This record gives sequence, C-alpha cells and structure tokens, in this order.
Amino acid sequence: MGRPRKYGGLYDRQKAYKARSNYDQKDQSRGYRAGYNQAKAGRDKPNLSERSPEYQVGYDKGYLAGLTALNRSLS
Repeated sequence: MGRPRKYGGLYDRQKAYKARSNYDQKDQSRGYRAGYNQAKAGRDKPNLSERSPEYQVGYDKGYLAGLTALNRSLS
C-alpha cells in the first residue's frame, strides 16, 4: 500500500534520510580512505562504476594523495 502522499513517498524518505545523516559526505570520506590505502600499497585503481559519484570523487582525491605519499616515502 505505501504511505499517503502527504507523508512523502519512499523516494522522499530516502532523500530525507540521506540529508539528515550526512550520508554523501560519509560516502566520500570512505572513498578517500580506500583510494589512499590502495595507492599507498601500490595497487591499480579498480572499476568503480557501481559506486556512488560521491564515493568516486573521494576515491580519486584519496588515490592522488596516496600516490604523493608513496612517492615521498620512496625518495
């Protein structure tokens, strides 16, 4: 049955939950951490097409930071 429109549908509730819980920012920081660790270990980037755009942005930033840290430690 679902909820009456006046209380918002499922999509609105999901959007409200994401906004309330700071979900996108957390997802970006998770991506940053993963990217940093991958680069620091000297591994290649995996395929991130299934992940959220926020995760991908964080991953790219973390990967670059990890590469610079790796290069600094090697020199």
